[in-house]
Amino acid sequence: MALEYDVLELIVHPECSLHNIRNDIALIKLANEITYTDFIQPICLWNRDDDHSAIMHKVGAVVGFGYDGICLLSERIH
Repeated sequence: MALEYDVLELIVHPECSLHNIRNDIALIKLANEITYTDFIQPICLWNRDDDHSAIMHKVGAVVGFGYDGICLLSERIH
């Protein structure tokens, strides 16, 4: 079951470029609050600390827009 939420603001990194993947990040501010569930959870951004022990050998997930299995840019967040 897909859920849809209204977007209040899209905040794109000021140095984001279509020509490379550096600074390829944005925040989506939703118009309304959402309820967390087992499937809807906040994410934490890694601060790029050199100590990788906190993330090594851990299960993680990658979410966001990107290219799909046939190299087309996705229009949905996955």
